[in-house]
Amino acid sequence: MEKSFDLSEKEVSLPPDLESGISSSPGRNSDSNSPYSSPSSVIHHLPSDAGEISPVGSQEQQFLQPRKRHQRNASLSISPTAAGFAEAEAEAGASSLLRVIFWILYATLPLGILGYFLASYAVDYRHSNHSGSGYYPDLPSGYASKTGNFDDFGIEFYDLQDYRSTPEGWNRDERVLFCVPLRDASAHLPMFFGHMRNLTYPHNLIDLAFLISDTSDSTIKDLKKHLAEIQSDPDSSFHFGRINIYEKDFGQIIGQSFSDRHGFQAQGPRRKLMAIARNWLLSTALRPDHAWVYWRDADVETIPATIIEDLMHHDRDVIVPNIWRPLPDWLGYEQPYDLNSWQESEGGIELADRLDEDAVIVEGYVEYATWRPHLAYLRDANGDPEVEMELDGIGGVSILSKANVFKSGSNFPAFSFQKHAETEGFGKLCKRMGYSVIGLPHYTIWHIYEPSSDDLRHMEWMAQEEKRRLERAKIQKFYDKAWKLAFEEVDEDWKRLKFNVFKNTDLRKTGRKIEVDWSEVDEYLLEMDDEYNSGASTEWYDEEENQDPMSLFEKYDDDFKDKLEKSKKTDNPHEEVFNSFPLNPYVSGKNGKNYQFVKFRKGNGDDIVNSQTNDEERKKESAEMELALSEARMLKEEENAKKIEEENALKAEKEKEAEMARKQKLKEEEEQAKVLKEQEDAKKKFEEAEMAKMKEQAAKRRAEKLERQKEKKRKEDEEMKRLNQIAIDKEMSRREIEKLKDPQEK
Repeated sequence: MEKSFDLSEKEVSLPPDLESGISSSPGRNSDSNSPYSSPSSVIHHLPSDAGEISPVGSQEQQFLQPRKRHQRNASLSISPTAAGFAEAEAEAGASSLLRVIFWILYATLPLGILGYFLASYAVDYRHSNHSGSGYYPDLPSGYASKTGNFDDFGIEFYDLQDYRSTPEGWNRDERVLFCVPLRDASAHLPMFFGHMRNLTYPHNLIDLAFLISDTSDSTIKDLKKHLAEIQSDPDSSFHFGRINIYEKDFGQIIGQSFSDRHGFQAQGPRRKLMAIARNWLLSTALRPDHAWVYWRDADVETIPATIIEDLMHHDRDVIVPNIWRPLPDWLGYEQPYDLNSWQESEGGIELADRLDEDAVIVEGYVEYATWRPHLAYLRDANGDPEVEMELDGIGGVSILSKANVFKSGSNFPAFSFQKHAETEGFGKLCKRMGYSVIGLPHYTIWHIYEPSSDDLRHMEWMAQEEKRRLERAKIQKFYDKAWKLAFEEVDEDWKRLKFNVFKNTDLRKTGRKIEVDWSEVDEYLLEMDDEYNSGASTEWYDEEENQDPMSLFEKYDDDFKDKLEKSKKTDNPHEEVFNSFPLNPYVSGKNGKNYQFVKFRKGNGDDIVNSQTNDEERKKESAEMELALSEARMLKEEENAKKIEEENALKAEKEKEAEMARKQKLKEEEEQAKVLKEQEDAKKKFEEAEMAKMKEQAAKRRAEKLERQKEKKRKEDEEMKRLNQIAIDKEMSRREIEKLKDPQEK
């Protein structure tokens, strides 16, 4: 085979295709650290005095064609026919090579596209898949990420300048982190999610974050159920963005009742643990693309659907509404609830200076008189809801804050910061950092009414009083019926009888002076009044007063029916029916049930002639009655003294049992605290072990990555050596050809 060479050039150069393939090969970076960054790195071992050989035909064909054994002895005569034939052959080889490259690309392009999409899906799945022991409900999400750019390595990029807080965040797609701490809140969740459905802020821009701690009811189960309902709604506008549920116990032992939570002694430890819980929730849920953070309690009864927009458009760093609660009518209908939103006063500053450094001031207790102006007490039902008031401390029922407040380092102090903690400490800290803290005195939301222990006791008394009133009305109805059936009005008859008795008698002509001695009656009545008013000696005749009204009703109901039947057979039915029938047991005193209806008895008392004898008999009977009464009184007093002694002994026994129970409870609390401490220590050891394990795994991954880099470097070095060797072989071939050509020219 004959080939023609052009020897006019004197400088060494690689073929253009190889040079371009080395300097800028597809799929590689043009980094200066790459071993293929320049052609000089490939040919730096070549001799410096080498010439250049350039075939007239295709350089690709010449450079890639293997050297034939018979080339050394081939004829080197140059003729036009041979040169044309060589050029045609080179062009045919080049077109054949292009066709092969085209068919290779045609066959591999679909596979490459499919592989690209599979790789993208694998990266997304790796970053969205949840692992570990955290709680992740199986819920659909309405969140569609418009932030952050992902590359092939799962790296997310954020420009934090894009996530500023503006007064019209709903028009600028600004995301809101909705934080809700929960503890034994199962009963409040239906009401809470009713409010959530009504929110007018775009739901897909709201990310929900729940922290469930120290709960003993079905809060987690019910929360997942309500979230599944709202996220599975056919109307996608109800779907919220990201939803995260975190569960962590903090050892809170204070009860959830109103009196337990608002007791003065419980405030300091309780507020510090609440601050820790809020900080855990915030630090785990806050993301770079959040522009606002909204805190809400679950037990809010009435709240506007536009609460987020209403607070956001004020464009304040931290802002809170006014919090009140409804009350029953017997407590005044309504009352300020959240007293933790206030302005600082001189009295508060002086009190803080006098307290220990670890003390925590809490509002609304007589132990800490601060004389601060409270946001709650400045409410006017008809006032302008846009009016603002600067605050130093805030409550935690409803807080809207710009996210950069927390991103800049502010949080809820779990210690005494300027003698305050949790939300009040947060307000103080924000003021110290130069942020605005604002309250709206006339924009009100309503917390639920939770009865205190005193309220519960009063409600129990009211229920008993209502029951007693109904029983009294029932018995009164019975007595009215008895009076109507068994008694007759005799006023008119007595007037006629009196007229008939005295119509023929002129008492003035009898010559006798008629006088009535009422002294004994007056003395008796006065004595009875004194005994009744003293309250000490009336129990002897009041035995039936302490009986159950319904039992008296049943007892005398049967007697009344029987005697009413017998009275129909007598001449005077009124003498038999009410022989020993009591009056209304609810009417006490002389005109009440201490007296009885006594039947009319005929005797010497009606004899006018022997009236003096009757007076002596009455005095004797009165003396006997007084003696009997005194004996009964003494007996009753002895019984009362004995009863009081027994009650005192029983009371002492109960106090002793209560003291023993208190000691037992203290012992149990100490044991529980010890168990909690052991559990906390075990958790800490476990977390330390997990952290060490993670560090070990990270070190192992770094070592593996370093080993892969070394292996990759080694392969690149081998590839570089191979290319250098190819270049050297080609150069040697060229020199051999020149050596063969030089004798022929000579």
